[in-house]
Amino acid sequence: MAGLVNFEDEEEVKEYLENLGVEYSFHCYKEKDPDGCHRLADYLEAVKRNFEAAAKVLKENCENNQHSESCYKLGAYYTTGKGGLPADFKTAYSCFLKSCEKGGKKSTAACHNVGLLEHDGRGNDDEQPNASLARDYYSKACDGGFAPSCFNLSAIYLQGAPGVPKDMSRALEYSLKACDLRHIWACANASRMYKLGDGVEKNDAKAEALKNRAMSLHKEQQMGSRSLTFGDPLGRPISAIRRSIPTTLPYLSCYCLHQELPPRIHEHRFLQLSHQPTFSVKPLEHLFIVYLPD
Repeated sequence: MAGLVNFEDEEEVKEYLENLGVEYSFHCYKEKDPDGCHRLADYLEAVKRNFEAAAKVLKENCENNQHSESCYKLGAYYTTGKGGLPADFKTAYSCFLKSCEKGGKKSTAACHNVGLLEHDGRGNDDEQPNASLARDYYSKACDGGFAPSCFNLSAIYLQGAPGVPKDMSRALEYSLKACDLRHIWACANASRMYKLGDGVEKNDAKAEALKNRAMSLHKEQQMGSRSLTFGDPLGRPISAIRRSIPTTLPYLSCYCLHQELPPRIHEHRFLQLSHQPTFSVKPLEHLFIVYLPD
């Protein structure tokens, strides 16, 4: 059928990809379409593997057009020093902040990243942590259904911080919200609070139910990790990008730390975990208090 691409034909696929590049360039530079520019950056990154060119397009699209998704991705580039850009947390913070305030598909993740950099302090001019602002940005992302932000809010209230007093009832509130959003450790924390009656009336039945949910989510996560599938940000079949699978930049999140849940969840203890992002930059220094099973 005319118009369809035979992805088993290497030459036809190459032609298709080249035409995509021409199309996205036209949308960006001739039609001045910010979405077209973002698609061009994705294309340069995923297909051409030209991260320097992708960074240039992202930078122009963020600074000139205030494109939310481009600002978010540009922030990730600055976080890791990708595409020839310097690793610069303060500039990354500025990019994430633009994306957070503009709204869009990545705005909740961007707000979360702003919260993390406020919490750690390296996004601030004085490089001092600001737990109050971190809480505000986590709250914005949590309201948007971003589970790691809800969990981080619960962690702040579990231990308290300058400007944010310890509040076990609010810690439970956000733990339960994050648990509803399928955050394993939040379910474990909420289970512990009900088991101890810490910030809430003791309730063994609820503690058990939340423990079982944590175990169920962990089992699902383990099964999912054994059957990973990869998608293409440009919407093309995998056969078209076998030799050009894009590298997905992780966003800054303490959720990256919590990949495994110990198999036995019955008795619990307190533990402080140093938050370390999964990419190779200086780890964030602040501590989160979470409940972990023995």
